[in-house]
Amino acid sequence: MDKPFIDELWRRLEPLLPQAKARREKYPGRKPVPDRHDVTQLLPFIDAIPAIRGIRVRPCKSLK
Repeated sequence: MDKPFIDELWRRLEPLLPQAKARREKYPGRKPVPDRHDVTQLLPFIDAIPAIRGIRVRPCKSLK
């Protein structure tokens, strides 16, 4: 996936994600992974779901 596609998708998805909670002062735990990283890691799996279920879909021209 090329960078402009990811930027356009991220621009649409970012307002839909919940805000991260503030980390506590004492024992904050590990640092959270950025939301953008999580979303880009899930994209290949989301794209493969119709093929796994045997569903034929047309590619969406508005995102590509």
